[in-house]
Amino acid sequence: MANLIADTIKKLKCSKTLSQALQGGANGIYHLTIPFVGRTPTIQFSTVSDVPILSADNVEIYRSVTIRFHILTKRGEAEYNPIVREMNRIMAEIGWSRVQTTEIYEDGLVIKIVDYRIGVEAE
Repeated sequence: MANLIADTIKKLKCSKTLSQALQGGANGIYHLTIPFVGRTPTIQFSTVSDVPILSADNVEIYRSVTIRFHILTKRGEAEYNPIVREMNRIMAEIGWSRVQTTEIYEDGLVIKIVDYRIGVEAE
C-alpha cells in the first residue's frame, strides 16, 4: 500500500495547478500532521480504510483503499473549489473515485474533506 499512496501523492505534487493553489507549493501536502503555522490553503491526508473486497480460500485477492484529504482554508469555497477540481481530475486520471465530501468549520478554518477510493490487487 505504501507505493500506492506514495505514487498518488507524487502525482498530486506534480500538478502545477495544484502547487500554485497551495501555500508552500507542492510541499503544501502533508501526511497525518501539518506543521501548521497559519498558512492556508494546505492539504493533510491519511489512509482511512484498506480492506479486502475479494478473497478465496482465505487468500486476499483484491482490496479497497480509501484515502481522505482535508483541505484547510480560511476563505472556504473560494479557496478550496479550484483545489478540489484539480484533485478530482488527477485522482480520476489515476483510477481513484471520489466517494464523499463534507465541509466543517473549526478554529477559524473552513475545512473541505474529500474521500477517494480505489480497488487494487492484494500485495
